[in-house]
Order: sequence, then C-alpha cells, then structure tokens
Amino acid sequence: MSLKDMDLQRINYLAVVAAAVAAMAIGAVWYSPAVFGTIWLNLSGVSPEAAAAGAAQAYSWAFAVALVTAFALALVIDWTQGESWRCGALIGVVAWLGFSATTRAYGVIFAGRSSALFFLDTGYDLASYITMGAILGGWRKKRA
Repeated sequence: MSLKDMDLQRINYLAVVAAAVAAMAIGAVWYSPAVFGTIWLNLSGVSPEAAAAGAAQAYSWAFAVALVTAFALALVIDWTQGESWRCGALIGVVAWLGFSATTRAYGVIFAGRSSALFFLDTGYDLASYITMGAILGGWRKKRA
C-alpha cells in the first residue's frame, strides 16, 4: 500500500459530512449544562457570558475542524481498506489514542492544564472519533 493507492473518488463525502455533524451533535450534548458544560466552564476558566458571546464563531470553526478530522479518518479508513463500522470505530480509537489524547496531554505536561479538563475533553474526543470512524467505516463506497 502506498500513497498512490489512496483514491479520493472512493471517499464517501456525504459520510464525511454526516460524521462531522455527528461529532458536533455529540459535542452539543457532552458540553451541555446538563452533562459536562458547567464543569468544563469552571475547569477552563471561561465565563458563561464569554462562551455565549463567541458561540457562533466557535461553532463555525468547530464544524470546520470536525470536517477535517472526518476527512482524515476517511482517508485512513480507505487506505487501510476498512470495510465495516467496527473497523472504522477501531481506527477512530487508534487515531484518538495516537494523536488526540497524546497531543492534549502536552497541555497537562507543559502548560499545567488541569488533568480533569484533559479527561473531560479527551472523553469527548474519544466518543466523537469512535462515532465518526463507525459512520465512515460502515458507509463506504465500494472499491472498484
């Protein structure tokens, strides 16, 4: 397998958008006041007013980031020839562990960020990566 084996025409772009929307939906629930929103505000030092004031721009950027993440996962799933939702979910776990959780850990190690905030945010990342991977792995275009 090489980079030339990666064919962008095999990517299901509708699944990429659906995966990004799913990640946003998970985030809306995860960071809602009923679940972890209030805790996140306290741990991150963001006031409810500041969060509300920048919400529209933040959600726009968050959706763009979710699209990039979903597209990258779709490429990896295609490259590894993942053909099921289970394979996609597993790739999501591996991507989370190898890239998301480890990258966020630097904030705890070097910037002194709260480990509680690390676990709260990486918990969301894990849930969204698994869900995106499952969508992308299960909703694939057939290989030619």
